[in-house]
Amino acid sequence: MIAEIRKGNTCRAFVEYNENKVNKGVARRLTINPNLRNAKTIKEYLNMSMQTNKRVKKNKFQHVMISFHKDDHIDQSAFEKIWDRYAEEMGFNSCDKVVYEHNDTHLRHYHIVMPTVDFSGNKVADYRDFTRNRDICRMLEKEFQIHEIEYDELQIKKEGGQKASNYSIHKFVKSTEFKENHSGLIPISLANSILKYNLSNQQVRENYPGFSEIQFKKLLTLSKDAVKNYKKELISKLRVLRDNHSDYIDFEASMKKEGLYVRRIKSQEGWRLIYGDPANTTYIKDSKIPKDLRFPYLYEKDKGLTLEDQKRFIKNIALRSVKKCTSWNQFVKLLDDYNIDVHTQT
Repeated sequence: MIAEIRKGNTCRAFVEYNENKVNKGVARRLTINPNLRNAKTIKEYLNMSMQTNKRVKKNKFQHVMISFHKDDHIDQSAFEKIWDRYAEEMGFNSCDKVVYEHNDTHLRHYHIVMPTVDFSGNKVADYRDFTRNRDICRMLEKEFQIHEIEYDELQIKKEGGQKASNYSIHKFVKSTEFKENHSGLIPISLANSILKYNLSNQQVRENYPGFSEIQFKKLLTLSKDAVKNYKKELISKLRVLRDNHSDYIDFEASMKKEGLYVRRIKSQEGWRLIYGDPANTTYIKDSKIPKDLRFPYLYEKDKGLTLEDQKRFIKNIALRSVKKCTSWNQFVKLLDDYNIDVHTQT
């Protein structure tokens, strides 16, 4: 048994995700309430529950996804018993909820959307809820005599990390590089499912038990490497275009002509840029952009790299370059690639 908990400040995404599955015929709503007819009425119902405690400002709603081992044949009646015990242990048993049963993968699984306050308006305790969730799953596996599904290193990452690796795999399977060089790594049915359903790491393991852990880790490594390479290629393209334009308005226009994405965003700290290459759905936000491609350096030279920034940049490039070199000439060439001059003295 595996339970995943995701939280958000609104219930919109959680409800619409499940209701879209219902509309496609690959899920059904188990909650018997004639007033809950569609996404709109369900969101109103859940939002009304949250009104009992207006002090809660973040993580107002949660989406719990529960799935079981392929050899556990869990029907609705069995699930309800397991859910009652799980909710009791997690403190969810006094909360309004909407329950869905999904059959869009090889195994039937369940999704529950609920507010994070109970009927009395008290906030549900969430201290160390990820660890408690994992321990309760282990306890219920023994109590109901269902198969144990171990959480490995990938599964105990934070939700943000899970989402990122999930997306990187989905993007990599769509890429030309995967189709040309790595398509034999995984079964065609799994590749199609990843593209169709954007499966999470946990769902891949659960629904494709023949897909070994070694294969999965290799796929994950390849996908992360591909994302890094796409970003390096994008930065290289940007630097070539920048060096060919002294006017940075023209530089911006040339990016758009090349099919690249660029956007200026005004924040309290000032202007910042976001770059992207829609061809391979790669985008780089301001904090990850090299300083020589950020807005202040490009458009406000007097607010560009400080002397300390320049010294730090030169030091970092020199240290990285010297590790790659086997000769002085090679070292000088690498520095020259970054427009760093070297002067020798005797």
